[in-house]
Amino acid sequence: MKILFLTGRINQIGGIERVTLDLAHIFKESGNEVFIISYSKGNQEKEFDLLSEFDICYLNEKPVSIRYAFLKGKLLRQQLRSIQPDAVIYVDSLLYLFFRPFISQKYKQIVWEHFNYTVTFGMRFRTISRKLAARFADACVLLTKADAELWKKNCRCRAKMTVIPNPVRGDVLKRSKNLIPLSKRKKQVLCIGRLEYQKNIPELIDIWAEIEHDFPDWTLKIVGEGSERPLIEDKIKNDGLKNVKLTGRISDVSPFYAESQILVMTSRFEGLPLALIEGLFFGLPEISFNCPMGPSEIIDDKKTGYVIDYGNRQSFVTYLKNLLETEKLREIFGKNAVFSSDDYTPQSVEKKWNCLFKEIL
Repeated sequence: MKILFLTGRINQIGGIERVTLDLAHIFKESGNEVFIISYSKGNQEKEFDLLSEFDICYLNEKPVSIRYAFLKGKLLRQQLRSIQPDAVIYVDSLLYLFFRPFISQKYKQIVWEHFNYTVTFGMRFRTISRKLAARFADACVLLTKADAELWKKNCRCRAKMTVIPNPVRGDVLKRSKNLIPLSKRKKQVLCIGRLEYQKNIPELIDIWAEIEHDFPDWTLKIVGEGSERPLIEDKIKNDGLKNVKLTGRISDVSPFYAESQILVMTSRFEGLPLALIEGLFFGLPEISFNCPMGPSEIIDDKKTGYVIDYGNRQSFVTYLKNLLETEKLREIFGKNAVFSSDDYTPQSVEKKWNCLFKEIL
């Protein structure tokens, strides 16, 4: 089967780009022909290792606004005639609005959503594109059951609405096989996420400020980089916190999962938080605000961790203290987390995609 991924900027270092290459790699390993067309090329000093596996067509050699996509319509048509794909996967619902006019209906078209329906980033085009996709695409792949319900409520859904989670990366899966027990790891609470508005890291600092003095031998390690770093550093300094570490951007986060005992997340919104999925494979008890969408479908509340009502800082503090104080509870949650990780293996996710392909092809 020939599968074409249509992306915005595939060499941009981010979660969407990473999971796209992971899924493309999974399809390729199963004997499919996989192609990637990227609307533009980002200015990244460092790129994903998996990029070298694919012959990528960039419609623009520099970053260009998606509003000018019509200027590349002819080139896109030429590429499609050359490839003759069985299925075209739009790696963002927004792309459907701008590229659908140039893609023949003879190619099965799948819109793959990475955010949730409530997230538009202030772009009305994103809502329009979703409504068009729900009505005219062959299928829409969503990350959570809750998001699927929002699409059905707000759109005229003629497309097949399918829920398929993102797969855990192969290297993460491999490195999670030989873990040391939680009790022998560092006394470390881990947060993986960009230092941006979405991830709400300043709230995590406020939570930690209520905890650090009671647990002086524990460290909060935050892996990521972003525009809110100065704000976060000021909060750490003003609160007199000694055990908060900012690592900056790290390409390989697996060692941090493997050395930690607890994973936390305070995001305002998500699509399906990859960090929580990866944390399961490393046997980490997890605590997260129940933001839209994802945490409540990944964390089995009071079995693999805690899902906290969004914004309830005091509950977050209480349950985090509970985990820090109770080694036995951490061990129980950690073992349950490993058992619950099966839904996110590459094999499980590929099986669901193959079922979709069989239904629409």
